[in-house]
Amino acid sequence: MTLRTAGIAAVFALALSPLAASAGELGVGVNMGLDASTDARTSASLRASTTMRMEAGARGGDRIAAAQARAGEEIDRRIKNLAALSTRFGEMQKLASSSQATLSASLESQISALTALKAKIDADDSTTTLKADIQSIAKSYRIYALIMPQAALTAAAGRVENVANLLTQFSAKLATRIGAGADASLQASLTDMNTKIADASVQAKAAVSGVASLAPDNGDQSVAAANTAALKAARAKIQAAQQDLVAARKDAGAIVKALGSAHAAVTASTTTSVEAGQ
Repeated sequence: MTLRTAGIAAVFALALSPLAASAGELGVGVNMGLDASTDARTSASLRASTTMRMEAGARGGDRIAAAQARAGEEIDRRIKNLAALSTRFGEMQKLASSSQATLSASLESQISALTALKAKIDADDSTTTLKADIQSIAKSYRIYALIMPQAALTAAAGRVENVANLLTQFSAKLATRIGAGADASLQASLTDMNTKIADASVQAKAAVSGVASLAPDNGDQSVAAANTAALKAARAKIQAAQQDLVAARKDAGAIVKALGSAHAAVTASTTTSVEAGQ
């Protein structure tokens, strides 16, 4: 029996191929929200634009409609981005189905809330109420500064866990192949591989835990700063977890190479002995 069996090869390829891709697939969502002032700037721009439109509309007799149109554009843009992120999660084959379902449900909840807010804004007939509702688009939802990066980081952690599980399966197969009394260097590589896999899982869980309870700051600068710090810390943990998996992959590759060389040496020795006996 060699390490070329279909089962082991499949696990090895599946476990090691997605590491670099995860950052590319999730980078937009993760990076988009690490600056907690993103929604704040949008909110300021929205308030200024809305005020100008309302003043211009007042001269034309349609100030509320002008503000409602601008708010509708901002809400639609957020809904579009949330829907695109949800679709991306659904297409990620290496993300566990349970994680996909949880993330999709979370994003759909945000979309529903924004849709309801848009309907409320469209029905507002008081400038005071309308202004408060418009301000809530950024303050109460923080789609770019919190929700999207929060979801992206959770998805990245899910992928890390999935790859870690696959590498754990492969490690078990390697342990069986190595057997008892193996060369000390092989045992050391296997131990290091398992240590790195375990740490990757720990880092991924910590990243999720660190962002799970975050909520929009509603204009509170101290909360905004805390949210930003938590998102950055979670991202650092995801990066550390990915580095762990890369290291585990190197250990696995070294073991496979060593076992392959040993198998080749045994085969050559056996062949030589048989030919000598002839």
